Amino acid sequence: MGIFAERIVSAAILVLFLHAPPAIGQTNMGEIGGVVRDSSGGVLPGAAITARHSASGTVVERVTDGRGRFYLAALRIGQWDITATLSGFAPQTQKGIVLEIGRTVGLEFTLEVGGLSEQVVVETFGTLLQTTTAEISDVIENREVIQIPLNGRNFLANQVQDRSSRGGPFRS
Repeated sequence: MGIFAERIVSAAILVLFLHAPPAIGQTNMGEIGGVVRDSSGGVLPGAAITARHSASGTVVERVTDGRGRFYLAALRIGQWDITATLSGFAPQTQKGIVLEIGRTVGLEFTLEVGGLSEQVVVETFGTLLQTTTAEISDVIENREVIQIPLNGRNFLANQVQDRSSRGGPFRS
C-alpha cells in the first residue's frame, strides 16, 4: 500500500507541474512606472506614490528611488488614480489612468513648491502612448471579436491553403 500511495502522489505532482506553466501567462495585470520631478526638472527621491484602483478601491503605495523613479508592478486592469506627494511640495494627482492587460504605462509628475493645502489634479482621457517597449500590440475587446465576419462562425474556413508550404508542387 505504501508504494501505491507514493505513485499516486508522484503522479499528482507530475500532473500539477505539467498544467502550471500555461497558467503563468494567463494573468490580467499591467504595470505603471514613471518619474517625479520638481518644477526645475530635478528628480525628487523619496516622494510617496499612491495608486488607487477606481472600481475596487485597492491602494498600492511606493516611494521613489534615488533617481526619482517609481514602479508599480502586477496591478489589476482598469482605471487608476495616481498621486505623488512630498513634504514641501503640492501633491499632484493623475486621474483616470487606464491600465490594459500586459501594458506598461509611463507617467511623469512635476511637483510645484507649495504647502499641503494646494493640490494639482490632472485628468487623463484617451489612450496613452506605449514608450517603454518597441512592441506593437493592441487589446481586442469582446465586441470586436463578435463582429468579425465569419461564414457560419467556422474560423477554419478562413485558412489560406498553400500547397507549396506543405511540400507539394509549387504553382504560381
